[in-house]
Order: sequence, then structure tokens, then C-alpha cells
Amino acid sequence: MKKKFKLPIYLISILIFSELFFYPVNIRTRVSIGIVVLHFILLVEGGGFYKKLIPLSALAIFTERILYYRLFGHLSFGEAFTEGYPILFYYMVYLSVTALSKFQNRGLSQKIILLFAADTLSNTMELSLRGEITPQNIKYILLVSLTRVVAAFIIYLIYKYRMMIMADDLHQKKYISLNLLVSSLEAELFYLKKSTVDIEDVMQRAHKLYLDSNETARVKEEALEIARDVHEIKKDYMRIISGMERNLSNFKRENSLPLSKLCEIISANTRSYIESVGKEIDFSMVNKLDTSVRDYHKLFIIINNLVINAIEALGKKGWVEVRFRADERSLFVEVEDNGRGISEKNIPLLFKAGFTTKYNKETGEMNTGLGLSHVENILETIDGNIKVESILTKGTKFIVTIPLESL
Repeated sequence: MKKKFKLPIYLISILIFSELFFYPVNIRTRVSIGIVVLHFILLVEGGGFYKKLIPLSALAIFTERILYYRLFGHLSFGEAFTEGYPILFYYMVYLSVTALSKFQNRGLSQKIILLFAADTLSNTMELSLRGEITPQNIKYILLVSLTRVVAAFIIYLIYKYRMMIMADDLHQKKYISLNLLVSSLEAELFYLKKSTVDIEDVMQRAHKLYLDSNETARVKEEALEIARDVHEIKKDYMRIISGMERNLSNFKRENSLPLSKLCEIISANTRSYIESVGKEIDFSMVNKLDTSVRDYHKLFIIINNLVINAIEALGKKGWVEVRFRADERSLFVEVEDNGRGISEKNIPLLFKAGFTTKYNKETGEMNTGLGLSHVENILETIDGNIKVESILTKGTKFIVTIPLESL
């Protein structure tokens, strides 16, 4: 909650809950739930925040009481003021106790005691101004003060527990996102290594051309220069690969991840991606499986590539759905879209590196065509497979099968 909104929201909350009240036997002093809210706020907020909140609460509730007595109690202004002014002294005593005791610097147990004391003394002051101090009423006041501070303490404990759960959940999501980012980097590292082999091949061919060429000295020198340049590029690649491998090797992964949590991460990432590309795509994930995945970074890369591939194949609008099911042996992942579909002649080419039918109409740039090839490569390492069902103008469905023992 932003700081500038805190004070008005707290004031409104106290004012609303102060209307939940009752009158103890033979006492005109009403007992409201608003003080429970005030106790709770003081336990949650640090610093000297209460020094602003308490006086403003006093003025707000005093004004509300005057209006209530005038409009609904049919009292004159003087009578309404006489009936309502003791509340100002309640909050004056409450503020004095908390300020003089340096409430903000106390531990939790001391704060609970101080809140009980502040409520008891404030109620005693209000009772005395109304001329209602009796041994019986003092007992009522002690019971009310104890009940309100215990209620505030219980609410505070529930609040802290919820905050702790939320913080742990947020920490876990951030860690998992980082984990999956590392997995994506490892995927890119795979292609860097593959490129290194290609670079080595180009360098050797250029050097062979230099050795075997019968062309002029200028052509031979050019071939040698190309070999040298390619060798320098290879060295830069190797330095990058070495650095990435060294850093990635120090990263510790979670042993396993619930499939439901993986779905949350993929859903969040995908919706961010859809927003970034400016498309209106309805994305959903259907999972009723209660299982955990050990090799979840590979499953993430597989699903992520298939989903991104589907989004890129769609126009400005459409839908993509990911579904999970399983039998005794395998996990099945279906990624379906309602895009333009794939022709039969292109289906056998889908998983060949570099093959693509997608390009940017504005820039004319072709897609790399590596996503589906990478999916197939990963599936081969975990004994999985993938098949495609597609109908032109209707859509495409990829069905991934992975042995449960591989996950």
C-alpha cells in the first residue's frame, strides 16, 4: 500500500468499524470494534505513525458522533456535544500512554501490555467524565480492554502468517523464474557449441583452400586471412562458452517442482510475452495432475518453445491452450492453437533446423526456425517424442509424450 493512501484508508477503516458497537449493562459508554482496528494498525505500523493517526481518529469519530446525535438522536448541538466530547478525552489518554511509553520502540509483548493499559485508562477517563465510575463498571472495562487487545493480537498473528506465506511464495517464484532463465541460457549454450563446430569447419576449409589453391598469391592470401579471422571468432566463442559454463555450473537447482507451479510460471511469462508483442490471444493451461517434475527445466523449454511457436503462428487474435494428462507410463502435453494450420507437405520439415514458414511482414525478416528443432533434440535426451496434427485454416496441435520415469 502506498504511504499517501495509508492514513485515509486507516481512518476510514476505524470510522466504519467504530459503528459496530454495543452498550454494556448500565453504561452509556459504547464499546466499539474500531479500537480493535486501531490496536491492529499500531501493531503493524512502525515509527511514529500513530501520532498522526490517533488525533485524526479522535476528530473523525467525535464529528461522526455529533452528526449522529443531531440527525438521529434529535439532540441540540449542546446536548450532542456533551454526549460526545468524552470520546476526545479517550483518544487524548490513549495517545498520551502510547507516546510517553515510546510505543514504537517496544517489543511485541510490551506493545500488547501497553495497548491494554491505554484502552483501560482511556475507558476509565471516559467513564469518569460520564459519571459512571463504579466497581462493577471497572470490571466491565477491564474485560472489554482485554478482549479487544486479544482480538487485535490474534488478527495481527494471522496477518503476519499470511505475509510470511506470501513472501515465501514470492521468493519461490522468483527463484524458479531464475532457475528457468538458467535453463534457457543452457539451451542457447547448446547452439553456441554447435556453432563452434561449424566455425571450426569453415576455418579448416578456408585454410585448406589456402594450401590447395592454384590461384594467385592475392587469392591465397585472402583465404589465409579468412582462416585467421574465423579462428579469432572461434576463440571469442570459446571464451563466451567457457564463461557461461563456469557461471552456470555454480547455480544450484531445486530438486523438483510441482507441475502446478511450473504452469503458474509459464502462464505468467506467456501473458507477459503476448502483451509485449501486442496481440489479443487467449492463453490457458489445463492441468489436473498432482505431480512433481524432477527435470522440469527441460519440460519448461519444451512447452515454452511450443507455446511461443503457436503465438508466432497466430495473427493478431486467437487462442492457445496447453493441456496435461497422464497414464501409468507417460505424461502427455498438448499444445493447440486456432491458427492458419500447416500444410501436409511441410509437416515432415517442421523439426529440421532452420525450416520456417513465419516471417515479419513489416521487416521481411524470417524466423530462425530453431525452436521446434530444439524441442525434438531435448525430447530425444529423455526418450520422448512429438507428433503434429494440423488442419489448414483450422489450427494445429502438438502432442508431446514423455515417459514418467524420465521426469
